[in-house]
Amino acid sequence: MAREDIDFLLGDEPSGVSAVDAAKAQLDSSISEVGVQESEMLQAMSPKGQFSKRVLGTLANSLNRVAPLFERPDLKIEKVEAPPEDANSFPEDYMRVLAMVVAASSDAAQEGVVESNLVPALETIVDDTGVNLLVGKLSMLAKDKDFKRFLKEPAPQAPEVEPVVEEQEPVQDEMSDEELFASRM
Repeated sequence: MAREDIDFLLGDEPSGVSAVDAAKAQLDSSISEVGVQESEMLQAMSPKGQFSKRVLGTLANSLNRVAPLFERPDLKIEKVEAPPEDANSFPEDYMRVLAMVVAASSDAAQEGVVESNLVPALETIVDDTGVNLLVGKLSMLAKDKDFKRFLKEPAPQAPEVEPVVEEQEPVQDEMSDEELFASRM
């Protein structure tokens, strides 16, 4: 076989760039685009205000106690030792865990597993007092046995809904008066 035939069979283009390499490059580009979108979304969700270094460190400790409930070792958060003096939003890794906690606690509250007042309301946090309230809620969720059990259970699958097909009655042609009269005899 000629080299061109082998390249064709292997998916290599004559220029030396294989279709697989091109697909990998496109996938890498898509992954980085999704990462940028996720980062933007998390920053948009982040509380805005003035937060001290000490309170952010306490929040990191609380998030470290809650994160293992989700059984994701990649969520470990290092304690923030030296955030900027005037931190006005939460770091992205904090928000990643907080978004999961908010979603899970909201679902648990809807199902009556936890009290609705334990669902963190990020939009109300504007200062250290709000962060301390959040830390308290996270600590309560981390200790709540029902919440832990709720997280261990598999997510309920939405019931499969079969499309409803309406049976149509056959359309009868309109009968003339004579045919109608004859059919009744």
